[in-house]
Amino acid sequence: MKDKKQKIEKKENVVKEKLVADKKKKTSKTFLFISYTIIVILVTLLINNQIVINRIEKKTGTLTVEEPVDKDEEKTIRTIAKNLKAIREKLKAVYKGEIDDSKLVEAAMKGYVSGIGDKYTEYYTKDEWSGIKEDVSR
Repeated sequence: MKDKKQKIEKKENVVKEKLVADKKKKTSKTFLFISYTIIVILVTLLINNQIVINRIEKKTGTLTVEEPVDKDEEKTIRTIAKNLKAIREKLKAVYKGEIDDSKLVEAAMKGYVSGIGDKYTEYYTKDEWSGIKEDVSR
């Protein structure tokens, strides 16, 4: 009787071990499937992103500007002028609307002065300065 009982328990243990092993295999296969799916999605997104970037660059091109790092003031001014010219040419090539040069120049000067980072230093256009003088003289 004991032998029979031990054999039954042994068979039950073997069946349990097989079930646990099968469950581990299923879990492992599910994990692999999910991992591969995520990898495929990420690779697809990266490839798509690169294709979009290439199309944008092909349509608009890239713009390389020089950094004005020289201590010589004249060279710095020439570098800034060269960069503004390159930006202007790129705008002419890709912008479909009409370009108002006076607005571009004023915006460039405002940006140049604001680059100092001083909250008390500001560039005013002629119209802005006229308005300030009017307000002060009242």
